[in-house]
Amino acid sequence: MSLKERVLDGETLEDVEIIDAHMHLNEPPFYVPSPDWESCIKTMDKYGISRGISAPELGITCSMEEGNSEILEVSEQTDRLLPYCTINPHFPDRIGPELERCFARGAVGIKIHPAIHQVAITDERYYPVYEYASDTGKPVLSHTWGECPVSSPGLCVQVAERFPDIQFILGHTGGTFKGLQESIAAMKEKPANLTADITGSTQFLRRIEILCREVTAERVVFGSDSPWIEPGLPLGAIVFADITDEEKQLILSGNIKRLMDIGKK
Repeated sequence: MSLKERVLDGETLEDVEIIDAHMHLNEPPFYVPSPDWESCIKTMDKYGISRGISAPELGITCSMEEGNSEILEVSEQTDRLLPYCTINPHFPDRIGPELERCFARGAVGIKIHPAIHQVAITDERYYPVYEYASDTGKPVLSHTWGECPVSSPGLCVQVAERFPDIQFILGHTGGTFKGLQESIAAMKEKPANLTADITGSTQFLRRIEILCREVTAERVVFGSDSPWIEPGLPLGAIVFADITDEEKQLILSGNIKRLMDIGKK
């Protein structure tokens, strides 16, 4: 029985490994009912999500060190939530030490948010991040948004040309439909460097099929933005997509495990 048939039949997918590659913790600048880590795990249990990779809101906004410490401490209490090391490019002298600190304590990837920080993906203030990622093989998840001057997916092509060993995950796959098109064009130009993350409040019709057709399922990862967005939205888009179960499993966990060198739980 296929994954789609099992879900329609009311089965849970407890035997299917699902890893949420794009999560957060704590209050964003809008209301979220239960943004604490215990509530995040309850939501993960509801949908059969094995593990999630998280960047707390505090680290993205006003304090990268305090925010990173939040997820590092949580990850020491549960193996269900893995840390991103979130970097703020406005503090260049603190980037290197913070990367070393976070990865020494179990971080598995790097998170940047050019739109919030208003620093373009291509800006040299991010170079210490890219150099570290290139040297260590750690992937960089970047917020991307279509036609945005600081976070357009196309800007990642320029970074990949400057840092050919970098692995970029395009957060939200550009967000808008135009952003989806920009992401696909960028991924075709740099197939060895760029992966699509389907996180977002909008799920365009047949977006999963389009990505699998244009750039292959091996370059797409599942993410939800939980607890800000209910994971059922992107999960349903994958489970009910007109692709093979083998492709779905790559998107649900196989690809992100390979990118972040995450072993089986």
